[in-house]
Amino acid sequence: NLLSYDVLDKKAEAISAEFGDLLAQIKTTENRLAEVKELKTHIINYMKTKDAYAEYKKSGYSKKVQAKYETELILHKASKAYFNKRGLEKLPTIKSLQTEEQELYQAKNQAYGKYKKAKTEMQDILNAKMNVDRILNLKQVEKTHEKTQEVR
Repeated sequence: NLLSYDVLDKKAEAISAEFGDLLAQIKTTENRLAEVKELKTHIINYMKTKDAYAEYKKSGYSKKVQAKYETELILHKASKAYFNKRGLEKLPTIKSLQTEEQELYQAKNQAYGKYKKAKTEMQDILNAKMNVDRILNLKQVEKTHEKTQEVR
């Protein structure tokens, strides 16, 4: 149903816009996935190092205890700084983050399926449009060439 150049042109614009929207949606989903993974990592590190930090604090911030738990304390402080930077007063549960992560993967996979289909369709339509443009341009060049020969 692309017998009219205007219809072909509008279809090419529409499919290109749809392709761009799907790509943006996939990138947004991937960014959120990365954020969720990073948050999960910091929550796990925070929970694993909580006891070491409590012992360090209980010891009156002893250098001896600090040396004993140096790695744990660094991870604990980095996680705490991450939470503070993002303004997280109450941490989400790991289970809720895993559920969100699964939903994001599903959304990404669905969008990626649509993206692949739209990409193929877009390539086909843009190739057709390019071929039509080339044919129309050739006809225009031939007409111009004929007119210049008539003038001579």
